Amino acid sequence: MSIVPREIRAGADVITVGRAWPRSVSDDELRVRLEGRDPLGRLRAGEATLRRDASCADSGWTLRDARLTPFATDDRLPGLEGLRGDLVVHRVGRRAVVRRARDHVKVVRPDKVDTIVEAHATGALLAGRAGWGSPSAHPLPGRSGAVSLSTLPGVPLHDLGAGTDLRVVRRAWRTFAAGWPRLARPGAVDLPVHDAAAEAELTGTAVRRALTVWAPPPELRDGILARLADVRAALLTDPGDPGAPSHRDLHDKQILVGERLGLLDLDTAALAEPELDLANLHEHVLLRGQQGLWSSEAVTAGVEGVAAAAATLRVDARRMAAYRAATRLRLASIYLFRPRWAAQAQGWLAAAVHESPLMESSPAGHARLGAWRT
Repeated sequence: MSIVPREIRAGADVITVGRAWPRSVSDDELRVRLEGRDPLGRLRAGEATLRRDASCADSGWTLRDARLTPFATDDRLPGLEGLRGDLVVHRVGRRAVVRRARDHVKVVRPDKVDTIVEAHATGALLAGRAGWGSPSAHPLPGRSGAVSLSTLPGVPLHDLGAGTDLRVVRRAWRTFAAGWPRLARPGAVDLPVHDAAAEAELTGTAVRRALTVWAPPPELRDGILARLADVRAALLTDPGDPGAPSHRDLHDKQILVGERLGLLDLDTAALAEPELDLANLHEHVLLRGQQGLWSSEAVTAGVEGVAAAAATLRVDARRMAAYRAATRLRLASIYLFRPRWAAQAQGWLAAAVHESPLMESSPAGHARLGAWRT
């Protein structure tokens, strides 16, 4: 059962929740940011507070209050006001994205604009190493907190994977495998560092929040926490050099497939171990299969594409296993707050308790890495 209700009402307003992000979590109160569609099909954002309620047998939480912002309006994002186009992302108080005919406009808090523009400039240099495209970014004149991102041609790899033309899917993954090692090679780039300790902290925060609101049986909770401790130890034991350029949130929706590949949302770019991005992408590929969004053939193509890139980069199988395990825990914890996937996310967290060690050795001495389980 979903902890965040599938439907949120605030006065006369109502949305069907697509995504929710925990804002604060305690034993008896949960505050979340929401994004969903109203009866007119418009994307709406808001916030809700839930309280622990033992009488609620389904989820253990009931809605205390909710606030939905008027369509395409946000007091903390002044650049969104009156911006014409198709609102495709809105995380209240944090960011919004409006699709227009010739560009996408990302709206953030005004003090974040320079960081986004600079990160996209660096990201463009990195994408260019692989012969790929990336959006150019510049502040939108006269609109505080708004950044114009050029539109790239192509279809998200996520959508291609859900299609039926496997030839196109396999070709896209071959292109990825050929280009990614050129992008991820160490070089003189000025980016913040995201090391193993930072990844361990992100994973731990996500899992602890999930366990606070889900409250599984004590034995299962202890098992998940033990798994988290194992993953943390694996990440922090003999870490690699965080010197490779990294997207830091690489997944199938960030890659566009056209005449050449395009890479989106480069404002998260950082220096990290090369295993970070490939592990994140690999687990998203397996996740699409678990969600029933991709066929087994599409999943296989993705796994093989990531493996080919990893082989060229000569990644450390031990580090890859650690980052993959961390990604599984983190994604399961994030999806726990999405009503459509909440029940599966609980299953993914429970399955983590029974996973094999982070890295086993086959008789031939090669590393064998774990996978999603249901």
